[in-house]
Amino acid sequence: MMVSGTETVGEEVLNPQRLRELKERSDVIFVGSSFVIYKEQLRRAREEVKIVLPSRPFPPLEDMVGARDIVSGSPSPPVDHYLKARMGVDMEDPDIGTVIVGLNPAQN
Repeated sequence: MMVSGTETVGEEVLNPQRLRELKERSDVIFVGSSFVIYKEQLRRAREEVKIVLPSRPFPPLEDMVGARDIVSGSPSPPVDHYLKARMGVDMEDPDIGTVIVGLNPAQN
């Protein structure tokens, strides 16, 4: 998501109905197929516009025994680069991404 202070300037929209509605509007800019920038909020932005990558559920581990509150997030490009360099991963391979997963131990 893109924010300026507490104002959302842009966001990823995953709801198909909402995407269809937004595609009909002239006051938004699409970046790719699902990221929307709101022109008026961007114009009114008084603080620095920042990209915030919120945590998301991580379905592959949702049924993991002994874990709860499982979330995932994508690191910023500099952190992604750093992690790939530390792990010896080919940074030029477009098919390799980085996801950081966090969880809490389940309480008995």
